[in-house]
Amino acid sequence: MLITDGIPLSISRENNTLEVDDSAALSHAFFAHLYRLQSSATNALENHKRTRREVESRETALVSNIAKMVSDCETCVTAVGQIQSRLNEATEANLQLISKDLQNARDTLTERQEEVKNVMAELSRIGQQLSMLAMNAKIEASRAGKSEAGFSVVADEVKRLAKAAVQHHSQAANMFDLTSVNELMVKAVDSFQQSHSVTEKEIGNAFGEIRGAISHVNTSLTEVSEHHGIISEVTQANMVAVEAAYGKIEWTRERAKIASEGYAKSASLEHSRQLKGLLTLDGIKYEKSSDKYSDIKSRGVIRVAIEPDFVGLSFRQSGSSQLSGLDVEYASALAKHLGVRCEFLEAPWDTLTELLYIGCRPNEAPADIVLSALPPSSTYDGIAYSNTYTYLNWVLARRTGNTDINELGDLQGKTLGIINDPGAFELLENIGVRWQSNKDVAGGKIFLKDLIAYSDQSRIHDCLAEGLVDAFGVDLPIYHWASSNKKSPWYGKIEICTGNIPSAPYYYCIAVAAVPASYKLLKEINVFINDFTASKARADIEKTWQGNVIKSTLSYRDEIGNLIGESELRHMWEAHQRQHNAVNR
Repeated sequence: MLITDGIPLSISRENNTLEVDDSAALSHAFFAHLYRLQSSATNALENHKRTRREVESRETALVSNIAKMVSDCETCVTAVGQIQSRLNEATEANLQLISKDLQNARDTLTERQEEVKNVMAELSRIGQQLSMLAMNAKIEASRAGKSEAGFSVVADEVKRLAKAAVQHHSQAANMFDLTSVNELMVKAVDSFQQSHSVTEKEIGNAFGEIRGAISHVNTSLTEVSEHHGIISEVTQANMVAVEAAYGKIEWTRERAKIASEGYAKSASLEHSRQLKGLLTLDGIKYEKSSDKYSDIKSRGVIRVAIEPDFVGLSFRQSGSSQLSGLDVEYASALAKHLGVRCEFLEAPWDTLTELLYIGCRPNEAPADIVLSALPPSSTYDGIAYSNTYTYLNWVLARRTGNTDINELGDLQGKTLGIINDPGAFELLENIGVRWQSNKDVAGGKIFLKDLIAYSDQSRIHDCLAEGLVDAFGVDLPIYHWASSNKKSPWYGKIEICTGNIPSAPYYYCIAVAAVPASYKLLKEINVFINDFTASKARADIEKTWQGNVIKSTLSYRDEIGNLIGESELRHMWEAHQRQHNAVNR
């Protein structure tokens, strides 16, 4: 029997060839395969569309910041011009003022100098006369015996000269009194200081404008750098999404081209064989048993779709080491229970569920299960879920020491990073967080500046450590090892700052394709989970990778959307068996 998307196709027991009557069903199966490929491309582009909205707001803000920077720079140039002009004016005015005051002081000193010269000349003359009188007095003294009249004359003359000397001494004292000159100098200094004070104030105001403008420019530069970082980060993510979409579209185009060309040239039976060959190329198996569990047991390998860059869940601690982490240890324990070994199909997390129907690339077989941090959600198409294998908290992380962020409410106006997980978007929206894509949805309480959803899990720690986001909302195991283990490159750089954000724990399930062939596999997976839950090995896994064991009873049955699990697959399998038995009678 050919089992693809739950559609059984009859194959002859004698020659294993397809019956002509089943060609329509095979065509349907082939187009369902093309639909899966196309859906994969659409999902990648949908993520691109979502993140593009965040980039658009950043681009608008970036243009605004650049315009503001130009305006602030123009303000700086104007202010500098004003300072230069005012300095020139003030310098010229002050020089003129000082020159005038100093000229007045110079003129006053020149006048005093001439007057002092005259007084000194008069004093010199008086001194000469006194010398002559002294000589005359000496002569008269020699004649004193004969006449005393000469002394009287000399005395009168000395008296007159002494009086003149006192008078000129007073004048000389006045001439040497430079108080008025000092007053002129003080006036000149005061005038200069007043003028300088006015100029200094005007220049200070101008420099204040410059400092304000430069501060605005610095702020704008910081915001420009932030915008550039976010745009670069999202652009890189979008490039990955577009490349993935292009690859799937090209894959679809190639398969559709071959099928259409064959249909035009071949008869119905031959064309059906060609479709069968194309499906086989892409690993769509034809199994008489219609049982994936038996196929896994026979080949001795279970193909596990897993994200290789989920630190704490499924990652390499060094470049060449094997995968380790919580999910890797669960996958290994499951493989041991089944008696097979694990083969990990490594792919970006948001494409893992697609691998249950298509391989990572053309000519590769699909995965048997997804065991990689998968919370059940109605947004995934064609998926059946196991019982819950682990419970965990969904927390906020911040840069170490950034005490501005301590709870969800502190994210107002800030940038939050998350994994591109439909459950994370739903969780945030339900508790009132809004961002560009849902800003108009009623009930908003916390309005982010941006919400950046990461498909590249290798960036989800660096983006926080490097400051591209203010906080990161994340499953606890993904940040527990990264922030608490000294071997982690992010140790000491990031830290978990909240307890569980939602009202109930997060939880993960193992996923299989929702087709009848998966029933026995899913049934055995649930047997493993039920047995493993109470074991010491399971407790050790939980304590190692998220600190402790979290208990709850939540499962996929508690989610909206009538999700598919073991009981639903059993009904599908029983219907398939009835149809299979009817065909082979």
